[in-house]
Amino acid sequence: MMDERSGRWRHLPLLLIALASLSAILVSFFSLFSGITIVFQNLFYIPIILSCYYYPRRGLIFSFVLTAVYVLLLASVTKDLAETWLAIIRSGMFIAVAFLVSYLSDRLNQQMARYQSTYASSEAGIFLIDSTTGSILDVNTTFSEITGYPSGGEVSMTLQDLFPDAGDMVMLHEMVQKRGTFRHHEIGILTRDGYQRIARLSGTPLEDPLYMCSVEDVTERRKVEQALLLSEQRLLYIINFLPDATFAIDRKGTVIAWNRAIEGMTGTPATEMMGEGNHAYALSLFGERRRLLADLVLAPDETYLRAHYSAITSDGDTLIAETSYKATDGTEHFLWVKATPLHGQDGAVAGAIESMRDITHIRNAERAIRESEEKFRGIFETAANLILVMNPLGIINDSNPQSLSILGYSRDELVGRSIDQVIHPLYLDQAHTCLKEILTIGHSFNREYRMIKKSGELIDVLINSSALKNGRDTETTIICLIDDITDRKAAEEAISRANRQLNILSSITRHDILNALTALAYYQERTREIVTEKEPQTYLEKQELATRQIQRLIEFTRDYQDLGSSAPLWQSAGALVMRVAESFPHDALKILVEVEGIEVLADPLFEKVFYSLVENAVRHGERVTQIRFSYRETVEGIDLVCEDNGVGIPAKDKVHIFKRGFGKHTGLGLFLSKEILAITGLTIRETGLEGSGARFEIHVPRGKYRIARTTT
Repeated sequence: MMDERSGRWRHLPLLLIALASLSAILVSFFSLFSGITIVFQNLFYIPIILSCYYYPRRGLIFSFVLTAVYVLLLASVTKDLAETWLAIIRSGMFIAVAFLVSYLSDRLNQQMARYQSTYASSEAGIFLIDSTTGSILDVNTTFSEITGYPSGGEVSMTLQDLFPDAGDMVMLHEMVQKRGTFRHHEIGILTRDGYQRIARLSGTPLEDPLYMCSVEDVTERRKVEQALLLSEQRLLYIINFLPDATFAIDRKGTVIAWNRAIEGMTGTPATEMMGEGNHAYALSLFGERRRLLADLVLAPDETYLRAHYSAITSDGDTLIAETSYKATDGTEHFLWVKATPLHGQDGAVAGAIESMRDITHIRNAERAIRESEEKFRGIFETAANLILVMNPLGIINDSNPQSLSILGYSRDELVGRSIDQVIHPLYLDQAHTCLKEILTIGHSFNREYRMIKKSGELIDVLINSSALKNGRDTETTIICLIDDITDRKAAEEAISRANRQLNILSSITRHDILNALTALAYYQERTREIVTEKEPQTYLEKQELATRQIQRLIEFTRDYQDLGSSAPLWQSAGALVMRVAESFPHDALKILVEVEGIEVLADPLFEKVFYSLVENAVRHGERVTQIRFSYRETVEGIDLVCEDNGVGIPAKDKVHIFKRGFGKHTGLGLFLSKEILAITGLTIRETGLEGSGARFEIHVPRGKYRIARTTT
């Protein structure tokens, strides 16, 4: 608005300068022609002062020109040398006045420019008041931004438009009328859009009747301050209801917060502790004035920290530690403590807050757990049973020395393995089902499995398992107590087989011997009937044949009675075959032995198996001239192979040859061989082709054989 007023009258100074200059020249001309040589010269000061005031630099040049005009006019009219010198001296005065006015005007303009710049760019809203009418004459850009009123053109508003509160208007009117200065009065202002805002108002008088005021919009600041106050109130409320004993201090160590939990811990109410310093909080907590963790956050002291606290950790500028103290009853209490700095609005550290939690019950429980673990570890390490500790996925996490000794693994080899790697594949489905049962109902009792030792040997075991939980379903531990029942199973199998053998023996001897004796009785009766005839020799021969058959049956019962009666032995397959070979003529039969170094864990009657195979080949092979014993290793164990070059066995007979009574003679040889092998888990089958010779394979599983490797 000021700029607009200046624009309207911007040509007035030029008009005044021109009129003053013309007047001075005309008056001087008429005065000189009238013989007057004094006084009129002073008229030249007027245009010189006006030009240098309004136009400091160009006015100075104009002053030189006007002064020269004056000197030339005086010299040409008077033509008096003395008057001319006086005019020159007087022109020096003109120039001096011009310089002085130009300098002062330039400084004034600079001050005005600064004022205008400050006025326009001020962060405060500035407005000019006519104190007589209460009208607002001019406003700056910031005022326009705050209130919404435009800063250009005529400002058409009054103080009543800006300050709607009657009390504020009375105060402002009194200050303006008294033309006094005031600062930072908080007042409500109404924007052009009708919004109420909060401002800080300051004012100072200018030339009468002008009064300049400034407003600073503090609406957002007040909102922030109110939000901060509300936040502090909420923070104090939260601190007060924290379950952990908590207090806060400022940088001087004065208590500024003392919550209900710490009131309960110390018995000191907040009303007595708030505002207290000199480590009064430590006196209330521990019975002595000393630095606590909150003090060490504000003023770190590593030596003091480690002397009074343990289990110290830090997270940024937060300290976490543990400490203990003796209660009045002599019991030891443990505290978990956490302290962190408090920051003010400017980000600087304003104090510290400390929380404490009584963990005495946790430490006592941990001590009890340690003692329990020590007892468990003692049992675990010295138990005669195998003990495996697994997670819910069946991964072995721990094992006792007995497990390592029996299974043949080191601790590093066994820990981390899946239980699937030590359970025989035939029992995996059962193991997986059992694992689900344990996780569901918490236990599984008396389950029999077969486990694989590191050497490949199999052992029979009885497993009892229980699930231990620590309250979280994701951390279940499974304890497996394992009994090695291999010997017991072997004994049970031996007893079972012995009972079965006795039953078979009873059946065989009762049936076959009765038949033989019936025949013998018959032939004897016939002999008596025909004793007078010439054929007694023939019947006597038949009696002898029946008698020999009885003898063979009795011999079989003797061998079968010995089956399984003695513990299995490690026997050399090569040595047994060579001993059997000596029982057969070497001129018509060649026996190749390629099983040297093979030892088999089998019943002491194992030799009879090889004898039966050779005898069977000689008796039924018709054209057998060579029998070969060899072996081949497989994934599951080893196969001992006996093959000949005879006529072979018809396909229809392969499934019957190991049955009792099948064959052209007694049918007991291959049946007895199968029973001898089964004592220690060995099996036999015939895999030859009819017309190409018989081929018998004796399968020996892992753990039932060993090979003595030869080195060169």
